[in-house]
Amino acid sequence: DKVLKNINTKREILDKQIEQEIKKVEEEIKKLRREAPIKINKIAIETSSELIQKLIGAGVNNSSISAIVDDLSKKNGVKYYDN
Repeated sequence: DKVLKNINTKREILDKQIEQEIKKVEEEIKKLRREAPIKINKIAIETSSELIQKLIGAGVNNSSISAIVDDLSKKNGVKYYDN
């Protein structure tokens, strides 16, 4: 009987630890999902700027590229980020 109580106590402790770890991971996933669109847009702006630079040999205003990327992101973002 004493052994069973000990096992149950340890099991409860492990269950609580697992639950805490799951909550931490879920929060981290939520944070990554919130930040992903911003990071993706930044990469898109940088890549577009570099491509245009290589294609036409001149720099382009990053705010113009940023506006285009933001506009496309708003139009298409829901289908990619709203899972």
